[in-house]
Amino acid sequence: YSSAFKRDPNVAAEALKIANYSCENDANHRTFITSFGHQFMEAHHLVPMEFYEKFEFDIDVPENVVSLCPNCHRAFHHAEWKQKSELIEKFFEQRFQKIHARGIVLDLSSLKEFYQRIGEEINNN
Repeated sequence: YSSAFKRDPNVAAEALKIANYSCENDANHRTFITSFGHQFMEAHHLVPMEFYEKFEFDIDVPENVVSLCPNCHRAFHHAEWKQKSELIEKFFEQRFQKIHARGIVLDLSSLKEFYQRIGEEINNN
């Protein structure tokens, strides 16, 4: 994928802060304390930024960003499809109304298709 889409680091920072620097997949997951004094977490765009052109409105918004520990974040990108699909379903259910309110309109099957397309790109390279 090209890096044509630009992420605003402030959006990710805001989403992590909203989540109180905890893993939204499992709040018991621990990492380490950063130099900023909070637990280290990573930001994951539920609707992948690769597909930003398919939407009328900006998808780089806090409502579309999930706070995850590094292990859960890797699962979103590299787990077998069954586990990845469960993560997608879980967070789509949680975020559906919030992302729709921001104009990010899609259904669960479309979101899963995005992740399958990304998986195919990775496997073909």
